[in-house]
Amino acid sequence: MENIKQSAEIHSFQSWVDFKDIERSKQVCAQILKDSGFNVLNYSEQLFPGGGFTAIWLLGESHLAIHLFMPEGKMFFDLASCNKNKSDLFSDYFRKSFAKEKITSTMRYSSKG
Repeated sequence: MENIKQSAEIHSFQSWVDFKDIERSKQVCAQILKDSGFNVLNYSEQLFPGGGFTAIWLLGESHLAIHLFMPEGKMFFDLASCNKNKSDLFSDYFRKSFAKEKITSTMRYSSKG
């Protein structure tokens, strides 16, 4: 693994989407991460009673988590990354990939330690 000097800064992207297709959300997120240049180190998912679902991608640049709230038909997407360029690409690809769904809120911010 290459040694890169990294400052204490996280670039976050969060979004709520009216959506409940678990398989499509996993496929789309995996493709967006790949297209954005993220290095996926690990993946884990859990289906909960009542249809809830959580998936987490551990990235070389931090993580992506998605949470499905089945009764409401809403998914929450939460990306944290130490790489601003990849985070910006993720945001652009995300909006294009979920353009047909209702995105109820989106927040992007950066935070320095």
